[in-house]
Amino acid sequence: MRVTLAGVMSIDGRITAGDNPRSWEWSSKEDGAHFRQLIQQHNVILMGRKTYEAVRPAPDPGKPRYVFTREPALYESQAVPHALEFTDKQPEVILGVLAAQGHQTALVTGGGQINAAFLEANLVDDLYVTIEPLIIGRGTSLVAQGDGVLHVDCSLRSVEQLNAQGSLLAHYVINH
Repeated sequence: MRVTLAGVMSIDGRITAGDNPRSWEWSSKEDGAHFRQLIQQHNVILMGRKTYEAVRPAPDPGKPRYVFTREPALYESQAVPHALEFTDKQPEVILGVLAAQGHQTALVTGGGQINAAFLEANLVDDLYVTIEPLIIGRGTSLVAQGDGVLHVDCSLRSVEQLNAQGSLLAHYVINH
């Protein structure tokens, strides 16, 4: 299964503005358009609990979403089989289940802990990062700091300036 990780961040690497997880409030409309295009191109969407709570996506049987949480039982009333599921399983287990179901592509949409978990497990193939021309100062990093040292070797595939303000879209391939 091909896994893409996508995120938007400030110049100083923040994906949230302090405690505000709603990046669409400060990211460019061009990034939003690119993100919607990525969603359309992937079979499954994977996200962390905090991202889910910020976005609250509607269940879509044609585009299943899996939310990683330490306490999936807390979300039983919101779960919709094969459309919106909550799990405490490891990323590689979920990808195995999805591949067995015939899914070929997955999009990891954050946050920092989920990004780190997929990168640490060496499960990401492509990384798209939009860098918005602002400095936030505090907030969640693109990749949360884990217990060990994370070292992921990437190769730049392309860079595109999205608008006159200088929003940049970088596409990296992960070297496995």
